[in-house]
Amino acid sequence: MNKLLRNVGSSFVIKVFGGLIVFPMSVLLARNLTVEDFGKYSFALSIIGIMNYLACLGQDQALVKNSNIFTNKKPSEVYQVMYAVIITLLMSIVLLILYYLCSSFNLVPVVYLDVLNYVFFLLPFFVMRRVYVAALRCRGMPIKAIIPESVVYPLVLIFLIFIALSFFDTFEAETVMFFVLISYITSFIFIVFFYYQSELQIPNLRSFYSFYEFKRVLLIGVPFCLLSLTEGISMFADKIFVGLLISEKELAYYQVASRLTEFALFFESAFLLVFLPLISKAYSINRSKFEKLIFVQTISLFLYCSTFFLVMYFWGNELLNIFGGSYVSALNSLLILMFGYLIASFFGQSTYICTVTNLEKQAIVIMCFSVLINIILLYILIPNYGLEGAALSKSITEIIKKALASYLLYYKIKCNSTVLNFKVIIYLIRRVSERKD
Repeated sequence: MNKLLRNVGSSFVIKVFGGLIVFPMSVLLARNLTVEDFGKYSFALSIIGIMNYLACLGQDQALVKNSNIFTNKKPSEVYQVMYAVIITLLMSIVLLILYYLCSSFNLVPVVYLDVLNYVFFLLPFFVMRRVYVAALRCRGMPIKAIIPESVVYPLVLIFLIFIALSFFDTFEAETVMFFVLISYITSFIFIVFFYYQSELQIPNLRSFYSFYEFKRVLLIGVPFCLLSLTEGISMFADKIFVGLLISEKELAYYQVASRLTEFALFFESAFLLVFLPLISKAYSINRSKFEKLIFVQTISLFLYCSTFFLVMYFWGNELLNIFGGSYVSALNSLLILMFGYLIASFFGQSTYICTVTNLEKQAIVIMCFSVLINIILLYILIPNYGLEGAALSKSITEIIKKALASYLLYYKIKCNSTVLNFKVIIYLIRRVSERKD
């Protein structure tokens, strides 16, 4: 238990530290890029946000699902990771080829063409890093798993930005994407080093290739790929639709509001990093521990989101003004997004819990349904209500998705993933009273 608390605490501190780096970096970019260029940069980040889920083909979540192979540093672990890396690399190359075919037929918006070129060169490093992060999580090393992304990547990026600003008064979105490419390559090198520096039973590479094993690993990840892809679409579709249906300028305003709400997700990410493998193992071993882990995660996330919503409600205008006076117009979008996250946090991380409790297929149906609702709402609300319509669409979708997944967990395995898990609450109250006595 002490080790668990140390991991959660350390992960949270590192995530917050990374957020403290990302925040001034975002302010720096918003102030030194033109609003249009900041919108192009935001569009590129949204595209890679979806593409990385597609290119990963669910291999990262498949590793978490089969975390039992990581218990004794067996050669099977290395096989699994190496096959996953090869699969993601091949898929990234396929997407790169498809992108250039689309651009050659003028199917890519011209205004975003230059920044998207960097996206698909960045993609292989992005997705392979996800595989190694998942492998480190499964081996019980969550701190090493998040250091490259939360510390190394933003530090390198902000260093390159400062270097550029020392020579130029301003720069373009394409320059920033080049810096992002260098930063991700650096973080990828770190994560690979962290994984292979530990003691592993490296198998004989002559016996590495097996078409049957390659096919098995590929098929294991397919359900997770569908689940992750729908998750990625729900996370980034609003930004892409704003960029396509309105303009890159309006996307810049919306991106700032979205960026501020993402700070609420740092706590969620830190807990997921540590808890999801533990929840997966506890599900088949200890049902009581399984429910307690879910409750602790849910109540912590809900309290954090409640606090964060109050901060945005009272000081959101001042926070937006830090990015520039024109970004204050995104205040309503910010409050709508944050309120949506608050309501959704009531149901806990139900969608992720479904992936480790043999409910992947049902979760995919829920995710696909929520994505469909999201796309319909985006088409209807954005032309009529602009940025507020995009924020409302995302909030509604997030609430529906987590509520349905929470109902699925209770209906199928009698697991209450909401804040109101009275069974666990009563148990914890009794334990506290017993200690006092």
